Amino acid sequence: MIATHDGRALRLWRGEERHPFEELYWGGSPEAVAAAWWNGLVHLAAVEGGRLWLWKWDGRGTYARDLLRLRVLSAAVSSVALLPLDGAVTAVAGGPGGLTLWAVPPRGTVPSRPLHGAAPLLATGQPVRALSGFALPDGRGAVLAGLDGRALSVWRMPDPLFDDARELLLRTPSAGQAVGVGEGPAGLLVAVREGSEVRVWSGSGTEHVPLPCTSHHKSLAFDPSGSGRLAVADETRVRVWEPHAPVDRSAPAAARRPRGGDPRANPRAAVAAGAAGEFLLCRSEDTDVLVSLHTPAGPRLTGTLLTHGDPVTALDTVPDGERWTVTAVGRRTARVWTLGPGLDAEAVDELHLEGARDVPVPSVALRAAAGRRLELFWPSGQGVACWVRAPEPGTGWTRGTTRPMGASGAVQRLAVTGTPEGRSWLSAWGGDAVRVWDLAAAGARPYPVDSVLIHAVATGVLRKGRRTVPLVAIASGNEVEIAECEGRFFGMGTTLPPPPGDAPLDGLVLAGPEHRPLLAGWRNTSGRLHLWDVVAERALPDVEPRGYDVSEVVAASGDAGITLLVRGGPQAALRCDQLLLTPEDLTRLGVPATAANTVPPTPPAEEQLP
Repeated sequence: MIATHDGRALRLWRGEERHPFEELYWGGSPEAVAAAWWNGLVHLAAVEGGRLWLWKWDGRGTYARDLLRLRVLSAAVSSVALLPLDGAVTAVAGGPGGLTLWAVPPRGTVPSRPLHGAAPLLATGQPVRALSGFALPDGRGAVLAGLDGRALSVWRMPDPLFDDARELLLRTPSAGQAVGVGEGPAGLLVAVREGSEVRVWSGSGTEHVPLPCTSHHKSLAFDPSGSGRLAVADETRVRVWEPHAPVDRSAPAAARRPRGGDPRANPRAAVAAGAAGEFLLCRSEDTDVLVSLHTPAGPRLTGTLLTHGDPVTALDTVPDGERWTVTAVGRRTARVWTLGPGLDAEAVDELHLEGARDVPVPSVALRAAAGRRLELFWPSGQGVACWVRAPEPGTGWTRGTTRPMGASGAVQRLAVTGTPEGRSWLSAWGGDAVRVWDLAAAGARPYPVDSVLIHAVATGVLRKGRRTVPLVAIASGNEVEIAECEGRFFGMGTTLPPPPGDAPLDGLVLAGPEHRPLLAGWRNTSGRLHLWDVVAERALPDVEPRGYDVSEVVAASGDAGITLLVRGGPQAALRCDQLLLTPEDLTRLGVPATAANTVPPTPPAEEQLP
């Protein structure tokens, strides 16, 4: 059963019914509501005018209003929670000085005095404005949490009905308006709504990364089954947050050190796909780079903190067998790290990128293939310069080929796409021009893709039968175009349905399987992600905003689906949420999970997929 209030009445829903089966009006203004199921009885509690209203009825048969039994307690109550314990239901009431407990017996009336004496059993010294209770499974007692406007207090009581013993688990400053207690796979969880975010703590007192919301509603609840899912009221929606997957601590993260700069400045993110569906995520925070190994379910391993020395303005990573190569650029210096399977830094190189020191390098791209050379591309005026090294670290770097754009405008963005063991393409965007080079064709002219007022560019690949061709997506004005770089008509784009709104998109990313890629776009002033099915040339439903502006999105794909990693804007740049679109999700969107023109299991090497 679900109970709600709107300040005028209580409404009760049963199961998945669309309409309430009961509405209770009595001329009062309810301020809080709680409900519990216990041994076939439904218990309902409400706070109104400082009084505690308690109802109960037999929930095993057909509901009728004359089954209701009501007791009203005038006890200066401001908030309430119900605990279904082994012996009886206990009502936890928040009052002027703390929490008191009231036994609600299965028969008869509620006693006129609270359990364990009239004085607040769990004293806070301030009026309790919000509270939550959670009956631990297997008769292990209960956990109670209260907010008094200044602090969050969390207690554990082994036997609330018959013993006043309690243990203070957590007390921390908080100006929260709502609190919820529950359990997840890793144990106790406590959530507090503070303004437009939700703070979460584990039972040990460790605080998690706050969850963003777009409203200030004072309602949240954990899944009572113990999954750790958290439901939060947010405008006209209910957001359900999955618990974070446990992180492998076999390679603990390096200790964080104080910085002189702002870790939110110039947030950058890069991702590289590895074996067995894993991928490496790199995130910049001021002068540092955080690296972590992920599966589609979440982070698996946290690596060594990489330090550049200057604020990072460009970032990229590629796999190299069981190792990873990561590069970060600050000012005109590129640092290139080789990370081992445990994400420890095995080697580091430092390269100077020609140019004025006060002109930041906006983008960098790596290319590595097993047993072949490592290439680092970087913008050099109206062209792309290159450093080249043998596969082994420490073998020295030499200058590679410089590729001119042949168009006006300084290069702003670089990317390498293609197949790790076959063909690769280098793309560069500068001004109103995009150029795509086939890296296997030395000296060949690039594919030109031009537009007007380009705001964002993304590149990827598309498999067409046995052929793999590079794709370029362009956000120009309020239009989004896709161009395939092959044949005599290359550079002629197809216009996709425009995204909602008049402002141009600030970012694009191509993601998903090469036979059916998806395009995601966003505006920096909104957390909403717009999706397109590239092959069908149609728009898909948007991904709802997550409560903060978006600065960058990177993606990885595999058998489990498409993973989007969403980096926050300047006000939430330390956030990076991992979203998974499963094959079932894609099927519901009308995107087939398998290619319509299936290819043989072993296509030619130059056409193998990344």
